[in-house]
Amino acid sequence: MSQLRNAFKVIACSAIALGSLLPHSVSAEEWIPQHIDSVSFGGSFEGNSKDMYFGYTRYKQGGVGIGAEAAFYRYDHESSVQDYSSRYTERDLSLTLPVAATDKVYITPAFGVRQIKNSYELKGEEMDDTQYEALYGLDLTYMLDNVSITVGADKSKSSDWSITYGLGVSF
Repeated sequence: MSQLRNAFKVIACSAIALGSLLPHSVSAEEWIPQHIDSVSFGGSFEGNSKDMYFGYTRYKQGGVGIGAEAAFYRYDHESSVQDYSSRYTERDLSLTLPVAATDKVYITPAFGVRQIKNSYELKGEEMDDTQYEALYGLDLTYMLDNVSITVGADKSKSSDWSITYGLGVSF
């Protein structure tokens, strides 16, 4: 218990000393980092193709923030004539570093990894091919009061550019 009291005294004295060293004209808004948190979702479900996107980003006003994105794309194909089916899947996981271009616009480079998996079934015999590749991309985000709109493009070595879009809730 005495160690807890001593630790509390040290913390209190440090806070008082730090407070006395700061100029009295500095407001809390100037020394507390200002940021906006945003959770974004996007995707489409069209026929045999499914595309989903999720992102969490902490935007720092006037600076560089940090975030994470996950995307999933799947295309299924079946042919009953040849007893053949296939599934092409891409899974992306990336780190984002949003840079404030203006108060409401953020340009965000993204770096990550993409898993590409091809699964085939021909006359009851299954085959899989999985590979991992470096992923890079660029997003553009426009912030409204409580909503963020994101459009981005991602690319890996063996896949085409993929366009992602999302609508987010900012808090």
